[in-house]
Amino acid sequence: MQVVPVSIVIPTYNGQTHIREAVRSVLAQTCIPYELLVSDSGSTDDTLDIVRDEMKGARFPLRILPERTPGMVPNWNAAARAARGEYIKFLFQDDVLEPGCVERMWDVVAHQPKVGFVWCAREVIACPGYELHPVGKWLVENTHLDRKNLRLKPVQHGRRILRSRKLLDDNWNKIGEPTCVMMKRSVFEAVGGFSPRLKQLVDVEMWYRALTATWAAFIEEPLARFRVHLDQMTAHNLTTGDADGDWVALMTSLAEPALYRCLHPAARRRVRLELDKAAEQVPRPPLVDVLYETARKASWVQRAVRLARSTAGA
Repeated sequence: MQVVPVSIVIPTYNGQTHIREAVRSVLAQTCIPYELLVSDSGSTDDTLDIVRDEMKGARFPLRILPERTPGMVPNWNAAARAARGEYIKFLFQDDVLEPGCVERMWDVVAHQPKVGFVWCAREVIACPGYELHPVGKWLVENTHLDRKNLRLKPVQHGRRILRSRKLLDDNWNKIGEPTCVMMKRSVFEAVGGFSPRLKQLVDVEMWYRALTATWAAFIEEPLARFRVHLDQMTAHNLTTGDADGDWVALMTSLAEPALYRCLHPAARRRVRLELDKAAEQVPRPPLVDVLYETARKASWVQRAVRLARSTAGA
């Protein structure tokens, strides 16, 4: 079997329910990855013991980062930045790779070295109760993520994808979850990794930035399976409201010059509209308070000027 310079990275936290299946899907790959790297965020269950047990006798090394990285986004970044392979293949603890996933993705970049971002279609594993989770229900019913609107070629520069008129229509995550993606490590480093400003749309925002920097390839075959269940972070964020500011943070990122100039005029208008709407919702101080503060500052300046003049005269 061919050994490929791909690090499979699993950021994890209390993942004992499904991580055994995730690791077994790595062991079932039709090529041999460079390594399996696990970054733990402080699990209190048997997650790491399960990983070690499954990896006994594996034909490639297991590395578990010695430091525990609190927080979802820091943990994602720690896992990716510690990878030693030329490419990073993400796999999340609840998800599964099809046996030919890594080999198919590697075949693309081996024949097209300019490609630094590869993603594939995926299927959804719907756990009992998913219909109580609005985002999960939507994912089950919209597995294809409206990619037809992007008019994808097998290989194109990422800026062509961002230029799509339909990029921000309806479903604005047309790439999918990290388990669908393999990225060149140098591209990940160049764009600065996942942004800690977001909690829910972290991957979407990162994909947009990565697409400005490299060529991208899409594989229509579903080579990964994404699990939807009530215990995942998406459901938690919806319940607690932790990710309520993510949409504005995403629009703010899209307004940055490097991204904004890549967008279709229709998408630019959407960004401006969303940011204007957000600005209107920001509480403003009453006019009396604004006038008082202006007068207070003005009187402070006047006293400073008088003091300076008197000092100069003395």
